[in-house]
Amino acid sequence: MLESLAHIATILGAVGLLFALLTWQGSRKSFHHAVITNCTTRFQKLSSKLGQLPLTTETVQQYLELCNEELFYFESDFLPQPIIDEWLDGMLSFISLRREDDESLFQLPQVSAQPDTDLSPPFSAEQYLLLKNFPRLYYAFRLTLQAEKVIIGVQRKYGPDAARAQMVLTVIDNLHSYKEQPFLKHLHRTRAEAW
Repeated sequence: MLESLAHIATILGAVGLLFALLTWQGSRKSFHHAVITNCTTRFQKLSSKLGQLPLTTETVQQYLELCNEELFYFESDFLPQPIIDEWLDGMLSFISLRREDDESLFQLPQVSAQPDTDLSPPFSAEQYLLLKNFPRLYYAFRLTLQAEKVIIGVQRKYGPDAARAQMVLTVIDNLHSYKEQPFLKHLHRTRAEAW
């Protein structure tokens, strides 16, 4: 009799764990969907302002806040990879990669550029300084000399679309290494010691 009760308890425990896991997965998917919907809605509200040049500092500030939040969600695995790839590609239309050595902005060399074509992001120099208020964004959109060589090599070999994809990969690589920055490691270590 006790053996039968033990088997029943084991089965009920397994069913309970399975139910909890399925509930947790459903909640996680629902949360991820809410994050994506929230960010998309906020971008749609900003998009009409982003299309009006020159941009106001308030619009740039709101856009950078949204981008910084989206990068946080990516770092925290709240976004699927295809979503963040698309969002980063869109961000590159407004935020240029910044060379690490001299802080100059990087633009893909144009194979057949029109002399009157301005491909620079719409931020003014003063507005670009706002990036420093967002360490994650500032770090993510930096460009090392090695990464620049890779991007230009990809453009020569495969064209500008592939180079743009390589720029997205550069930002993703920077985000992954951002987590390993000494000040963040110190925060994690200090919090772990406090617990």
